[in-house]
Amino acid sequence: MANIPGVKDLYVDPITGGKYLTVNINREALGRYGLTVDDVNMIVESAIGGSPIGQTIEGRQRFSIGVRLAQDYRNSIDNLKRIPLKTPALGNVPLSSVAEIYFEDGPHDHQRECHAARGRSF
Repeated sequence: MANIPGVKDLYVDPITGGKYLTVNINREALGRYGLTVDDVNMIVESAIGGSPIGQTIEGRQRFSIGVRLAQDYRNSIDNLKRIPLKTPALGNVPLSSVAEIYFEDGPHDHQRECHAARGRSF
């Protein structure tokens, strides 16, 4: 393809190599503990992606304040499995008691330029 007229830059994007966190929720276990899928989703989203808890103002600028688990915890399956879920009647239970959690391989992250998907030829 490098010899095609008009080709200025050529780079091969990897199509594999991405790591994805999979959380398979056991609905039967949720029922035993009185939890919902939304309860699990909110905890996982907050722990990994973060949750806004406030805002700070410095002069004319405003900055959001967010909280999430430290990177060492987010990158460890064992630590993620221990995230506590508060049940209505049984106290706290670990996330692993209601979900299977693992990393799996998938497509590499999408490439972007100037906030738009970069064109590709396959």
